[in-house]
Amino acid sequence: MVPLPQDSGDDGPILGLIGMDADTRIEYLENRVRILEEENVGMTNALYELENRLQSQLDALITYTMFAPNDVF
Repeated sequence: MVPLPQDSGDDGPILGLIGMDADTRIEYLENRVRILEEENVGMTNALYELENRLQSQLDALITYTMFAPNDVF
């Protein structure tokens, strides 16, 4: 596995690819894509979990307001 180039500030890590040969660049980019895909899966799972929690809380709130006495408000 090719190590990721260090971030050199505002220019980003892509400038670290300039000194690499084509095979090393390809390997680096393939590794980067794999990492980003893994992060995407994790982020998607977290968003689904958040959506489910919010939906559950909304359902509970709707149920409470539908069956609560009128003098609650």
